[in-house]
Amino acid sequence: MIRKNLLCAYVVATLLVGVVFFINKTWAETAQLSLSIVAWGISDCTSATGLNLGGTMAGPVIKSLSGNAWIGPDFGCNDLQGATGWNFSMSSTDLSGIPQWTIPASNISLSINGNITVTTWACASVTTGAGGILDTAKNLITKNNGYWEICSFYLPNTQATITVSIPAWSPVGIYSSILTIIYPS
Repeated sequence: MIRKNLLCAYVVATLLVGVVFFINKTWAETAQLSLSIVAWGISDCTSATGLNLGGTMAGPVIKSLSGNAWIGPDFGCNDLQGATGWNFSMSSTDLSGIPQWTIPASNISLSINGNITVTTWACASVTTGAGGILDTAKNLITKNNGYWEICSFYLPNTQATITVSIPAWSPVGIYSSILTIIYPS
């Protein structure tokens, strides 16, 4: 009987130790946290809205007239799209005058001197464009690569110069053209 009681005590003690061991055992599981940051778009783009080149005297030789006295804000956007590439571009129509005379858009060019200012986040791939003759759209600001990069940026309007080559014997008058500025999207 003592033996039976000892055996029962042994079994009960073993079960208690097993239960205590089981209760104190630590279990580890893994879980995965997923997060996605969704692209918005390119927004809040701004640009100058006009340019006054002043004037020059009529004459028998070709003249060149340049200016960056833009009316309006700097050229820039918020890029929350993270796209690989886009262009902020500009083109021009012919300069038409009174009296009836035109200076072709092929005589109007854009040059850019200076760097893009990034005000928020980072877009190392946002740079000034190549500029050129404005008879077709030319890049003012370009993003060549940099997939996933987002930023807010601008090019000061004083760094975008328009030059007009005025043909010899152009009639006296007031000339204007339409600059078309195409924002990235």
